[in-house]
Parts: sequence; C-alpha cells; structure tokens
Amino acid sequence: MENEPLIVLQDELKQNISKAQINFKKSPRDRITTTYVEARLNTLELYWSKFTNNHDQIITKIDKNNRSQIEYFEEDVYSNVEENYYIYKGELNTALQKLNPMPSTSREECNFKQEDDVKCYSRDVKLPRITIPTFSGNYTEWQSFYDLFTSLIHNNGHLDEVQKLHYLKSSLSGDAETLLKGVPVTGNNYGEAWNILKKRYDNKRYVTNYIFKKFFGQRNITQESAFNIKQLLDTSVECINALKHIGLPTEYWDAILIYIIISKLDENSLKQWEETISADSTDEIPKLQKLTTFLETRFRTLEMIDSSNYKSKLMRPKTFHASIEHQCSFCKGNHYIYNCKEFVKLSIEKR
Repeated sequence: MENEPLIVLQDELKQNISKAQINFKKSPRDRITTTYVEARLNTLELYWSKFTNNHDQIITKIDKNNRSQIEYFEEDVYSNVEENYYIYKGELNTALQKLNPMPSTSREECNFKQEDDVKCYSRDVKLPRITIPTFSGNYTEWQSFYDLFTSLIHNNGHLDEVQKLHYLKSSLSGDAETLLKGVPVTGNNYGEAWNILKKRYDNKRYVTNYIFKKFFGQRNITQESAFNIKQLLDTSVECINALKHIGLPTEYWDAILIYIIISKLDENSLKQWEETISADSTDEIPKLQKLTTFLETRFRTLEMIDSSNYKSKLMRPKTFHASIEHQCSFCKGNHYIYNCKEFVKLSIEKR
C-alpha cells in the first residue's frame, strides 16, 4: 500500500507523544526546571509538526470512499493524537507558569491618583471567565461572534497560531464546524481557516437579506396573546439591532419599522396603539421606542390577565349536576328506547 509507510510513522509519533507525557509525569521534582520544560515543549512541537504534515499527505492521497477500510481513519487516530497533544502541552505550560509566575504589582506600588487607584484595585477583583459563544453558522450571530473572537483570540499576542486555530475550531458547531472540518490544526493553517470563515459569513448583503426575511416573515397575530406579542417584539428588536450592528442607518427608519410591526398586530392591540398615539394630540411621527414600550406594557398586561383568569378558575367552586334518568317507553328501563336491547330484538314490523 502506497501510504503504509506514512501511517506507520504516524503510529510511531503517536507513541512518542504518549511516552513523553508519561515520562514527564514521572520526572523527579528537582529535574523540572524552566530549561527542561521548554526543551520538552520544543520536542512536542516537533512531533506534532511531523504528525500533521504526514496527515496532510495521507488525506490528499487516499480517497474518502476508501478511508473506512483503513484502520488509521476507522480509529480516528488524528483526533486522538490531537487531543493528547493539547493535554500534554497544557501540562507543560502549567509547569512553566509555576516555575515563572507572573509578577504582581503590590498595593503600595500604586500611585493614589484616581485613575491609578482604579487600576490597582481592579487587579484584585476576580472577574468571571469570559467564554466564547459557539458559532453554528447562523448569519445573524456572525458579527457578534466575530467581534468577540477577534478581541479575545485573534488579536491576542500571547497565543500562538496553533492555539488560535484550536480555539477557533472548538468554538464552532453545525455548518460552520463542517466548513473547517478538513483543516488540520497547525500554525500555518490558522490564517487560512479564519479567512474561510470570513469569506463565507462576513457577507453584508447576504446577512442583510437574511435579517429582512426573518423580520418581514413574522406571522400576523390573529387574536391577542401575551406570548405572540412578546415574540413579535423580541424578534423585531433582534433584527433591528442586527441591522444596526452591520452599519445600516436604522435610526432613521422609525416610520417604516413601526408600520411593518403594527401590521402584524391583532385588531384589539392595534386599536389600543392608535388610541395611545391619538392621546398625544400631536401630528409628529411616533418614535420606535414608543412602540416597543407599548408592546412591552401590552404583553405584560395580558400575562397578568391570563394569570388572574387561571387563578379564578382554580378557586371557582365545582358544581355537580344530578344525572337525569330516562325511562324506556318499551321496557321501562333507565335508558332511551334506541338503546334498548329488547326493543332491538323485535322484528321491523313489531318495532
């Protein structure tokens, strides 16, 4: 088999990484120095670089239809080694941090100016860990994911390219995850992977059309309902904010946005909205904020009414109706004549 030597090499590299991790854990404390750990890190990166390069050659030479017959793919060797690589590398980096802790600024070293005072105290505050939201390929979520990932990972100078690609792939699901599935986790591939995502999802025209479709496609409310009005409000606000986020001037669209939203309302809610506007005694076009406040108040009111009606039904005394007896005119039994078994037995002439 043409690729057998490469697969054998992959197995050797897999064993080398596993043995190196086991031996590191067995290392005596006096041997674990900064130089020692850094040397192990360099060796690990060398193993991983060879492993990913071999993997790239294997997947380009073996057709997808034939991979299920090869043990290397059947046992998902690449994913197993990749996971082991990150675990071992994490252990080495943790050891380095313990050997070289980050210097902390003491409280006395701070100047007692207001701005410096805030900075010093902020070092003592333990903020909650920021987690990157998973991006599934939903176009409306791309911009917020892009901004957060760029800030925390892409522009982070403390992370190397391999770590950035690992964070990127672990933050994806659905269609977005499938898009980068064939990109191996190597430093050289991070820029390519990031550009693939941007090319697919950083498309303002497509995103705009997607948001408009969602906004205009909301169903008309046929009868007043707290749930339906709340859903109309939440979806509308979500779409408007998404359009604003990609740079569209939604602050000038109040009139058209109000028209579209109120066209979805039930008759009673629409009547109350018009009464609210008429009470202002002005010809000014209402602001979108006024409509969102009205809808917020409206669905909360309906929720309270629904809750009160439910409680009153529970507290309402139960009434029991005495059963009315019906006497059969044929056999004098307690049933209607058409349910009488004796009557049914008679011939048609006698009935």
